[in-house]
Amino acid sequence: MSYFARVVSGVGGRRVISSLGVLYVALAAGWVLSQISGGTPVGDVIVKAILVAGPGLVLLYWGRRLHRTDIDPELYSAVATWCLGGIVVMLGVLLLYHVQPADSLTDPVESVLILTALASVAGLGIGIHDARARTRAREAERHSREVERQNDRLESFAGMLAHELRNPLNIAQIYHPQEQPRNENAAQQVESALGRIEEMIDVLLVTARSPNASVDAEPVALADVATEAWADASTQSAGSPAQTADLDVATDRTIEADPVHVEHLLRNLFRNSFEHGDDEVTVRVGDLPSGFYVADDGPGIPEDAREDVVEAGFTTKTDGIGLGLTFVAQLAEMYDWEYSIDESEIGGARFEFTNVERVSTQDELQRH
Repeated sequence: MSYFARVVSGVGGRRVISSLGVLYVALAAGWVLSQISGGTPVGDVIVKAILVAGPGLVLLYWGRRLHRTDIDPELYSAVATWCLGGIVVMLGVLLLYHVQPADSLTDPVESVLILTALASVAGLGIGIHDARARTRAREAERHSREVERQNDRLESFAGMLAHELRNPLNIAQIYHPQEQPRNENAAQQVESALGRIEEMIDVLLVTARSPNASVDAEPVALADVATEAWADASTQSAGSPAQTADLDVATDRTIEADPVHVEHLLRNLFRNSFEHGDDEVTVRVGDLPSGFYVADDGPGIPEDAREDVVEAGFTTKTDGIGLGLTFVAQLAEMYDWEYSIDESEIGGARFEFTNVERVSTQDELQRH
């Protein structure tokens, strides 16, 4: 920062601008009185007085109003510096014009007052525009830093949580096969639940580290994964509408993704349909030109709640934690899929995923 700018900053940008406004209004009034007392008709000086007092009033107005704008207060001095810079430049132009031997100003005082007043307003306009642009840049930088800090905290928390969960999970996986006497049906359910916990830990870490997470993508047949996710979600929802719900798979598409992620996404959507649908809810998985959709014939999601349902902690159940659809949204964003929530053709909820990378038949043949 230059010495001139530091002085302006020390005095205060708003104070400098307001003082310039008061100065030009006072100079205009004094100049008019001196002209009239010297015998100059009022009509000859009134327009010129307005050209001086007008910019002064503009400066005074902005000096008082600047704090109500969206400009960063630290940049008020930059606006004032532009005003003073305009005056200095105009004074330099007038000085160069005055020293020419062939030309001279008929009334130097009049010219200085009018032209510097107009130049100060021009500088004010440039300064406000410059300060607003710099304010937006600063806000964007602050927002970027805040997002980065939040992501770092989230990743750190996810890593800590995953570590804490894996320890008891590993113990359970080691000692569970040793239980005697053994109920094989119950043991199978426990083993399946432990496997799902391990998958959820992996998904949690991936979504927390998005978009820097590495994904082991491979061809995923949507129909196969949907069937597996449906069976899994139905088993976990025993005693709920899932027992009589129907799945309609209307897709033969193969996409490029991690099958665990896709199954996790579909399983959460299926659970959402079970929890909010009636005893005979039907869920369909179908194709879109650049992706796929999951729709049901349940009560649907009100339009004013469609942005809220993907927020962490949002739930309509007393025993819910509100993370199912949050994971759905995060997984979609991690893959750069575009997702939207709409109403299905029969009035239920419809989740659409587009910009999904598709695996062509030729690609699949080459892989095998």
